[in-house]
Amino acid sequence: MGDSSSRQQGWGRISAMVLQTRRRLKWASYLCSTVLALQYLMQSAEAEPVLGTSLFRQCRPVALANNKTEDCCLPEPEREPIMFKFPEVKKMLVRRPAHELANDVEYVNKYNLAYKRMKELPRDDPRSFLRQWHVKDTLSNAKLGIMYQDMSEADSLWINHKPKASKPSFRASEQTQMSSTPDDYPEVVANANNTIGSTPVCFKLHRRAPTKADLKGTQVKHIGELSEGVVMEKVKIPEMMYVRFDVYVDFPSANLDSDMDQSDYVGTFTHLPSGVASMESVTSQIPVANENLYRELNVRFTTGLALRRLGIEDYSTDITVTIVPRFRDHDANRTITFSNLKQEFL
Repeated sequence: MGDSSSRQQGWGRISAMVLQTRRRLKWASYLCSTVLALQYLMQSAEAEPVLGTSLFRQCRPVALANNKTEDCCLPEPEREPIMFKFPEVKKMLVRRPAHELANDVEYVNKYNLAYKRMKELPRDDPRSFLRQWHVKDTLSNAKLGIMYQDMSEADSLWINHKPKASKPSFRASEQTQMSSTPDDYPEVVANANNTIGSTPVCFKLHRRAPTKADLKGTQVKHIGELSEGVVMEKVKIPEMMYVRFDVYVDFPSANLDSDMDQSDYVGTFTHLPSGVASMESVTSQIPVANENLYRELNVRFTTGLALRRLGIEDYSTDITVTIVPRFRDHDANRTITFSNLKQEFL
């Protein structure tokens, strides 16, 4: 027991001495750092002043008291200043045009000499014309038997694209014939109640070329700048009825079973009932305050682009206008009327 207690006392004295020594070394390092920093700050900064090369040889008068002046001259520099010089701009190499090089005798002689040396090279020399031709053939798709689409014609793939023939989503009754003529479709009677119901309906439309009279009321100055369109005049729509119909232009020989390449879409007209702020409310039943309230609208569609897609470029070809209504189920028995369907130019 006595030995263990003496050992513990010895280890405690040693630990105290080590801790005291560490503290002294720490304070000594702080003092040395402080002394070194003070010595560095007390040193004088020695450097040559920045010379004003454009001013040191000039003297300027300085105003003193009692209307006296004294010339103030900058001190002469201890060394000769080095004046700034712009870097030398090398001449840009520009390839001269062929009509100038043809008259340059020196250039023509060098070209002929180089051509002669190229022809004198051995056949197995990689710089010879023969080896160059062989390399060119390895990069030729025709030589490899592979043919790719020319990049200059890449855009024509989608510009001239025509969809595959398909059937429309609507059909006429079982008595509809597969072939028809323009006489099978009714003409729009002006100032009459031409009816649009819940099934698709077609109207025949006569076309004519534009005249100077069509320029009146437009912003164009030449007849060729006019764009062709159709207008449905005085479309009478119940104010509280949701109405939507799609409009197509067709060849006169087209019918409801014809392929899509004989018909082209021109636009959609949509009428929301009064008080409806979004399409979500259209599906619900809307209370009708007065079913005798109607709106009369003129509905216009541009047909020039659609006619060009169909390949109709002259004004002597008459067309038919197909109207495909999209009514709600509880409005299937209702109809809308319009007074006239005619061609117009904008």
